[in-house]
Amino acid sequence: MTQQNDFLPFAAGGSANVLAQASYASDPATTNGFQTGVAKSNHANKALRQATIMASVIAQFIIKNTTANVIDDGTLTTIEANLEAAILQLASGRVIHISDVINLQTTLNGLLSITGNAASASKLASVFNLALTGDITGGANIDGSGNVSLATTFAKNSDRSLAQNGWGWTASGLLEQWGYVSTNYNGDQGLVSVTFPKAFPTNCFNIQTTDIIPSSGGYGDQFYDMYSQVKGSPSLTGFTASLQAPVGGSAGNHHYAFFYKAIGN
Repeated sequence: MTQQNDFLPFAAGGSANVLAQASYASDPATTNGFQTGVAKSNHANKALRQATIMASVIAQFIIKNTTANVIDDGTLTTIEANLEAAILQLASGRVIHISDVINLQTTLNGLLSITGNAASASKLASVFNLALTGDITGGANIDGSGNVSLATTFAKNSDRSLAQNGWGWTASGLLEQWGYVSTNYNGDQGLVSVTFPKAFPTNCFNIQTTDIIPSSGGYGDQFYDMYSQVKGSPSLTGFTASLQAPVGGSAGNHHYAFFYKAIGN
């Protein structure tokens, strides 16, 4: 069905009696309108044609981009709503780049702060590198387009000794040391000095000893059942262990052994 456009151009024919464009542009009436008296027909026709052609073009735009008719019934709201619908329909699905609009980029550069936040963006304009330094190292390039995973290396993993008397670092920065002590002495008590496999850089927080109980033997045997305690405060390089025989133990030449574990930083 053919849509209806009631807004028709006036004096648009090839032989229409209209004032030439140059004369119309210089005519005082173009600025001030027709004053009192009789308006020349070619002057009036020119003014009417300019107005009606634009009205007809707008009406035809509505028809082209909607299914509505454009009726001259004096109803402004209907025509206005149909014009808005026509504009939205034409704009739907179109991508207009900033560079396509003359001088738009220059205007935006003058209005927008280069240090402001973007309303939305798929990624950052410049890639930056996030790097971890210190005991844990690693890094990744970030452009804001998605999450990243950092492959890290615990540097102090290379500073360790997994021997019977050894040490190692924890991820929290603690230095753990361990060892085995074996000694012989006469009497029911004595002292033994223990040197750590590695000196603590700053602090020795705690030392624990574990006595080794022989699987056989008794009083007078070289594997005499003893117990150990840390004597005094440890240093960064070692500690002193106090060895004590149980009540009732006899003096003599005894062999004693224990494990220890020390924690510091």
